[in-house]
Amino acid sequence: LALVRAQGYALDRGETLPDVWCFGAPVRDANGSVVAALSISVPVTRIDPMRVETLTSAAQQAARDLSQRLGWSSMTISAEVVSEEVQYELPRRNAIPPVPPCVSHR
Repeated sequence: LALVRAQGYALDRGETLPDVWCFGAPVRDANGSVVAALSISVPVTRIDPMRVETLTSAAQQAARDLSQRLGWSSMTISAEVVSEEVQYELPRRNAIPPVPPCVSHR
């Protein structure tokens, strides 16, 4: 989770469903607390290296837009949220981190 917090997104490369990749980003409330997540799921047959960055950015932008509708702005993150996120150690630069699965509710 430290990597997800540092990056601002999660990527599931078929860990949950082998034929589906998922790109997720946090949704924050007016205090900056993560209250939900937004994800984009794509069949593996429609993924190519060029689309990974595009889909990751799209998930992050949609989550930012929704967060702003909930009253969040990057300038209003509470000290409590910052201290919560700072307590997690970031991975070493050359370490290969595990990719957490994206959870979808159907």
